[in-house]
Amino acid sequence: MKNRVLIGSLILFLIAPTAFSNYYIEWLEIYHDSKSEIQNLSLTTTQSGDYSMSYTITGPSFLENLVYDGTATYHQVASLNTSTHGYSSITTRNDWQLIAYSDPYNNGISVRFFNQGYWQPDVFLPESELISGLCYRFASSTEYITYTTESASGDSYLKLMHQGMGPWGDETLAQIGSYQIANIFDAAARSDGSLGIVWWDNIDDVIKFGIFDPDGTFTVSEVVDDINICH
Repeated sequence: MKNRVLIGSLILFLIAPTAFSNYYIEWLEIYHDSKSEIQNLSLTTTQSGDYSMSYTITGPSFLENLVYDGTATYHQVASLNTSTHGYSSITTRNDWQLIAYSDPYNNGISVRFFNQGYWQPDVFLPESELISGLCYRFASSTEYITYTTESASGDSYLKLMHQGMGPWGDETLAQIGSYQIANIFDAAARSDGSLGIVWWDNIDDVIKFGIFDPDGTFTVSEVVDDINICH
């Protein structure tokens, strides 16, 4: 079992066997940059079983990919032309690695795929509002990019871009924050082509769960409320 840990600007892998009775910890340093801040790590496995991550480096402000198979190999994905923020999500589909990332300079979301040693442009999806979080998933033959935005008035929204056999579609699923950034969410795909999304609603102070079906319907099927820190 391998897990990823971020402390400051130091990326580490925590390696431990699955058997708790033989538990041990070994730290491997992968990346260190004392002059820059690392944001928004995302992790997947390649078709060959290696680990592949994406992360944003502020300061020089670019998106980088690291593949780890016992040694680290680095690939620059894109320049973000901003020193403030950046969000990305990396995934593997069949033999392809793909990254969706916020592109604040061009106001939208870019998708790239890895081919012949380089990250190649795939598609650009415009988004007028500031992106504050992003999650890229595949469900059967459908691509899903779930993300959050912050409007000029400070409200936060949960949104979705999706593409199956036709053109990309976009949905505003819910307002999840008022006068504050709300970007706590995750998504999981199912083999039937649907996408489950869970998020924290800062307006109602509840955890909500919804399912987006390939036909375009979105149903909030469960609301977890009465969240207490002590039980």
